[in-house]
Amino acid sequence: DVVSLLGTLAMTTHKEAAGDLCLRCRKGQVSPVVVDSLYTHEGEQIAFVDEFMRCDNGEREFYTPEQSEARSRAITDAIRKRQGLLTGSDIRTLRLSYGLTLPQFEKALGVGRNTIGRWERGTVPPTGAANLGLWLAANERPAFERWARQRGVLIKDPAQAGSNASVKSSQGPSGV
Repeated sequence: DVVSLLGTLAMTTHKEAAGDLCLRCRKGQVSPVVVDSLYTHEGEQIAFVDEFMRCDNGEREFYTPEQSEARSRAITDAIRKRQGLLTGSDIRTLRLSYGLTLPQFEKALGVGRNTIGRWERGTVPPTGAANLGLWLAANERPAFERWARQRGVLIKDPAQAGSNASVKSSQGPSGV
């Protein structure tokens, strides 16, 4: 996997852990580095916190698979927050507030299998149309319950759902 850092420096993923001997120079040890980074999205700079590994001999910098996935989640969440949309953790909280499983929430929103899980992990952001459905679920509970019922998904009473969590999207449907 080649992952781009700030759009200019290509970095690859490796499985070396902190304290391991650098596989390239065989002299230095690798350790994690945490930095404030910028990502350009549609011409706009988005700030996020990034972590990668660095050889203390100065030979290279790289991402572990976990760091690469965390970077993708951090960028996606930063973009969604900037746009006033729900983050992955917000989507999970919303789903749980309805007492729905992943497949039930997918059916209610009319999206494909495993889609909600990818949104919740932050690995894939929802589309514009899906953002409208999420906004409806977050801000217009009775309307979303009717919509879900038409798709064959019955929503439990909030007291029975096991969570009183509430999530509101800061932008209206026009912001999707």
